[in-house]
Amino acid sequence: MITNNLKNRARPFLLILIYLSSCLVLISCESTRIILNGDRPAYFTVNGNTATLNGVLGKTAYKRFQKMFTKYPEIDTIIFMNTPGSENDEYNIPTALLLKEKTLTTKATDSSEIASGAVDLFLAGKNRIVEKNAKFGVHSWCSRKAEGRSIPKDSEEHMLFLNYYKKIDIDSAFYWFTLEAAPSDSIHWMSWEEIIKYKITTQH
Repeated sequence: MITNNLKNRARPFLLILIYLSSCLVLISCESTRIILNGDRPAYFTVNGNTATLNGVLGKTAYKRFQKMFTKYPEIDTIIFMNTPGSENDEYNIPTALLLKEKTLTTKATDSSEIASGAVDLFLAGKNRIVEKNAKFGVHSWCSRKAEGRSIPKDSEEHMLFLNYYKKIDIDSAFYWFTLEAAPSDSIHWMSWEEIIKYKITTQH
């Protein structure tokens, strides 16, 4: 039988265990996916020849992009607002190549927050306009096995991204920079100097 006194002593210990368990969840490779799953899938607001993009990228976003371009073929500019990333790069990269094919302008305003896979999508714009206070966040990708930053550089696992950057004329140095900038459970917000250096913007 546990006395009230022992129960009172046990309670803080249990709280510590619960806290530590939460920390273990937060630092796992699944953390980014858990956060993204709480966000709304990508959606658009169309005004004339401009579409404003918000939400998480992935399979749903790919289908919505296709429908949008069919319904509004006049769109030539996409403004990225709150786009926290992609839940599936196997759909995000085809989405980005679709944007490249359309030779669109991508734009980030002073209020924009663009992170992870959404940065990859933004780079598909032929012309890329970035206002000075826009935020671009990068980090390493991860699989169920390992962090991208811990995988040898000559591994085939990097080729999905390296081939994509080659197709959109972005130096592979940017890819390696993103892996080292932050682990998958964190984020590095790029400085203006880094935005210029890695050609996130084509106009400055």
